[in-house]
Parts: sequence; C-alpha cells; structure tokens
Amino acid sequence: MRHVHTRALALVSSVLILAAAAACSDEDPVAPGIGFAESGTLTGTFTDTGTRVSNGVIANRSGQLSARMCNTQGANFDVLVTSGRSTDTVATGTSTEACETLQFDVVEGRTYRFRVKSVSGAGAWVICYAYDAATCQGLATFPADTGGVPQGYYLATEGKSGAELLAALHAVIRTGHNGFQYDSARGFLYQDVEDPNDDNLIEDLYAGRVITVDRRANSTTDATDANLNAEHAWPQSCGAGLDRISSGVRSTGPRGDLHIIYAADAPANNSRSNFPFGLISGNPESSYGPDSAGNFSRRGSNGTTTVFEPRAEKRGDIARALFYFYVRYVPEIPAQLSLENFNIEEATLLQWAQQDPVDAFEWARNNEVYAVQGNRNPFVDRPALLARIGDFPNTAAGAHAICDF
Repeated sequence: MRHVHTRALALVSSVLILAAAAACSDEDPVAPGIGFAESGTLTGTFTDTGTRVSNGVIANRSGQLSARMCNTQGANFDVLVTSGRSTDTVATGTSTEACETLQFDVVEGRTYRFRVKSVSGAGAWVICYAYDAATCQGLATFPADTGGVPQGYYLATEGKSGAELLAALHAVIRTGHNGFQYDSARGFLYQDVEDPNDDNLIEDLYAGRVITVDRRANSTTDATDANLNAEHAWPQSCGAGLDRISSGVRSTGPRGDLHIIYAADAPANNSRSNFPFGLISGNPESSYGPDSAGNFSRRGSNGTTTVFEPRAEKRGDIARALFYFYVRYVPEIPAQLSLENFNIEEATLLQWAQQDPVDAFEWARNNEVYAVQGNRNPFVDRPALLARIGDFPNTAAGAHAICDF
C-alpha cells in the first residue's frame, strides 16, 4: 500500500471527514467549512450484498481529483461520486477483481460523496484519493476473505488516521493477545503457523528451501535437524528478546510473538544477524537460495551500512511483520526496545509492502496465528492502514539509541 507522505497531509489544516451513514442510507452529515486533506483514504467492509455507505468530503481547493478504488478479490462493489446534496453524478466506477480509477473535477467548498455499494460478494474496500494521480497508483486488491477476520474487529479504527490510528490499532491487537513462552511458540510455529496447508511442508523465509517437518512426531526436533532457526524479524537485540512484559490482559513478550517469528534457513539467519533490512548495492558479501523463482536473499552494503536483503517474495511479509511489531510494542514498552534498525528500514519497508502485496499464504498464516495467539496483524488484513497512518514516529520516550543494549 502506497505511503501517503505527511508533507502532503500538512499542506492543509483541514481534516478528512469519515461520516459514514448507516447501511442503506444515502445521506450523511458533513460539517460545513471543513475540507479534506491533499490526499487520504476511505475504508470499509461489507458483509451483505445490497449494503452501501456514503462518505462525505468538502474540496479544499479547485482542481482535478483522482480516486482509486480496490476491494476484496471476487467481490463486486460499485462506487458513485456525487456533488453537493443533489444527485448530480460526477464519476462512476465498478470494481470486481481489479481496481477502478476515477478522475473528476472538484470545486473549492463543494461537498462530494463517495457512495459505495455491494453488488455481490463481501469483504473489505478502500478508496484512495489525491490531487496527484500518482499517489494512489500502488493501491492493490485485497486477498479473498476466508472468514478469518471477526466482524467488527477493526471497528475502533474507522475514521482515524495518524497517531490516533496508531493508538487505536495498538488497543485492538493488544486485546486478546495470549502470548507464549519462546519454546511453546516455536512448537506452534513449526506445527501450525508455517504449515497452514497441513501438508508437513515448510518453506524457509530466506533461502526458499522446502523442508518436510513431521507435525505428527516432534516438529521442533525435525526443524532443528533440517537446519532451521526461529527467526525474529525484529531482532531480539533490538527488543524482541523480551520474554515477558507486566502489562496487558496476560503477561507476554515479543520473544514468543508468532507474528514476528519465521522458520529460516540457519546459515541465512546467522548471516542476517541483527542487521537492518534493505537493498544492497554492488556485490553481496553472501547470498542464500535460489528459491523456486530464482531469487536470493543477500547480505551486503547499501552504500552506508550493512543490510540484509530478503528474497523478493517475502519482502512485503517482513515489512508487515515489522509494522505489526511497532504498533504492538512501541507504545507499550518503549524503554525496553530500540528503533535504530526500524528508522533505517522504514522507507524501504513501505515500498516493499506495496511492491509485494498480501498473498494467500500470508493471509492463511495470519489466520493460523490468530487461532492460537488471539490477535491479528492488521497490515495483512487491511493493507490500506499504512497509508492512513502516514508516518511512524522515529522516537519513543526512553527507547535505546542502539541495538545490543
């Protein structure tokens, strides 16, 4: 999902209105005199065919607006843009298994409504709008909803953006989080999370090796014999090594959080060490693979520092895992972690999240983690949330300046 830069959002002091009307209502209240930002997103979820919502915004300047709508694969959602409180239609679009781009002229001070209707199917939808058409081009369809997201799970995040959205997401994924000690987490990792298809086959994160791990025997031993490690995408030396935190419904810690742990080829995992993720320039110091698509994970320099570059198929997965870690733990235990790596990685991670969208395996993996751990990765379920957050603060009160603290 494309990152909406805070510079663009700061160009106006007005705020986005997300006054969604109740299902089957055509009208929604819009406070007079409030405009929308230079760019932003509208999101929602339909559960029944025939339902619709109407989101109102007021143009803060005249010009051409570009809007791109995407929705859950296999669903058919229509969008209608009207001007004022009349039925004057300025643009229409239909999104089935693709995304629909609309462009239309707006007049400063005039109200416009994005009226979204479910024609068939159900699932999530997102509309990105901007005066600059390029801003929304990275918007992608959602994977088919397998029913893993409980109805209303993200209700508390609707209409929020920036820091307010970060706080709401933290509350959502903290609630119901049943953590594990590290040894127990490794068992679930190899038995369930990395094998959602129940075929006893696990593909490691970095090299793309496919390994048979017999879940009917001792999967942890099998994984060790196959030279697999349990890799923490957020390094333990940067804060993911904490076993327990004292707050929350249940004392838990990031070391056993299955959303950030992956089965990884041991030599590749050792090479990654605790280096930040990034794209290398020049020749790699080491490489691991190839995977079935011919791609490698590599360690090398990005021109200024040593980074680890994962294979292309897993870059978005890693990005969404790190954004999950930030939202889950930075607001709660800032003094017990470091943002050193994350601040180096953030811009690249946002690009990777867009370039490598959620696939069926990542969606199924998220459901497996939810089944045993009780919380979800919101950036797998709702990729558009990244654009609505805009920027992840690069400081946290009391946080360590470096890793290896």
